[in-house]
Amino acid sequence: MGGEGLGWKDLEIGFVVTEPGNASSYKTGDWRSERPIRENERCIKCGLCYIYCPEACIHEDEEGYFEADLYYCNWLWNLCTRVPKKRNKHGQRYRGIEYESYFI
Repeated sequence: MGGEGLGWKDLEIGFVVTEPGNASSYKTGDWRSERPIRENERCIKCGLCYIYCPEACIHEDEEGYFEADLYYCNWLWNLCTRVPKKRNKHGQRYRGIEYESYFI
């Protein structure tokens, strides 16, 4: 590694959290490769995304829609399985939240 410090194989397994509850101090949104895209016409304002978000980064706006704070959203896969599906005018089922891939 050219003297840049320890490589990941040199580190011990596990870590110690010296300041519990400090996750809000760190913007972790750039860890993901996809981001949630909520479309108002698809959203039924059920709030399940707010309830199930493990990062607690989803907040209700003044119109009753729920929006993710992308500075902290890690977009964990289990959230999309809990958002309810609706039917469009053709009878096809879809979710109120879609995901867009992007690279930083």
